[in-house]
Amino acid sequence: MKNRKRIVIIILCLIISVTLSIFALNLNATSSTTDNNFVLNQSLTHSKQPDSISHHNRTFYNIQTKRPTPLIELNTADTLDLQVLKGVGQSYARRIYKYRILLGGFRSVEQIKEVYGMTKELYELLLPQITIDTSQIQKLNINTASIKELNHHPYIDYYLAKAIVKYRITEGNFHSLEELQAIYLFDDSTFAKILPYITL
Repeated sequence: MKNRKRIVIIILCLIISVTLSIFALNLNATSSTTDNNFVLNQSLTHSKQPDSISHHNRTFYNIQTKRPTPLIELNTADTLDLQVLKGVGQSYARRIYKYRILLGGFRSVEQIKEVYGMTKELYELLLPQITIDTSQIQKLNINTASIKELNHHPYIDYYLAKAIVKYRITEGNFHSLEELQAIYLFDDSTFAKILPYITL
């Protein structure tokens, strides 16, 4: 009888020992998995650093600066280009374009004030958006242009155009632009105004 009790006790001890061993193995496996997950999460977090910067538990995302808006060059722009300008729709784009063609090109940004319907507010809005390339100006040859061609320019009225052609017929071709000042209809202001638009 005593022997049986000893055997039972020994068996129970073995069962308890095996159970404790299994429990210890499971605990180690769980701990290892947790550590691995932590390492993996840390790795993923560091791999995202180029997109954001973590500081004191707050995330600051990189800010991309906007590119500057390019200026519109008035002497080469078409009506579609002009409509890119803030405040300019189809109507104003056509007016600016047509007036540029009549002039032969803008010599200064102030000339857009001469466009029909141009307001002070719109002019001031356009100023930082536009630029002028005076090398694009189309000039009139005063030794070959007809009265009609000269008069087509906004700064040359019919009487001035007629006087230029008449002087050319009677005196011969112009040898310098300054000779225009010999025509009585030309004052200093008128001459300075049309000078960028004429050539020999």
